[in-house]
Amino acid sequence: MILHSLVFVFPWIAFSILADKRRIKQLFISGTFASLIALFVNLIEDTYNWWKFPKELNPHTDVTFFADIGLYPVQAMLLIQHLPKNRRLWVFYVLGLALFNTLGEYTLINLGEEIYLNGWNIYWTFVSYFVPFGLVCIHSIFYSSTTMQQ
Repeated sequence: MILHSLVFVFPWIAFSILADKRRIKQLFISGTFASLIALFVNLIEDTYNWWKFPKELNPHTDVTFFADIGLYPVQAMLLIQHLPKNRRLWVFYVLGLALFNTLGEYTLINLGEEIYLNGWNIYWTFVSYFVPFGLVCIHSIFYSSTTMQQ
């Protein structure tokens, strides 16, 4: 239950405090896109059984679902909000966020809260964060350019 709070309740509390209310529409669109990517990644994981949370009653819907609608969209929205104007620097922001999440998952592995299976490892975990957050940045560019044309 504590893990549920860490991946759902606390991120939304943080977002309500840190969000730029003037950009809320753009942020929610980016957050929704990030949530869809997270749901897709976890659907693939569910198919190949790459990781599990052994202490959960239903490991493929409990923690991952709450992270998909809590932690990942909030992180994506705050990422978009804090990206610098210089797009060349964006890769470093995405890299930092991917490393942060990978370290968090590495901590869960060491605490025995998560187990990797079927060839999954910490390197694939990093890729599974870096690519989706990169896609959120690309989506943000597309969204910004289409809203400016209207």
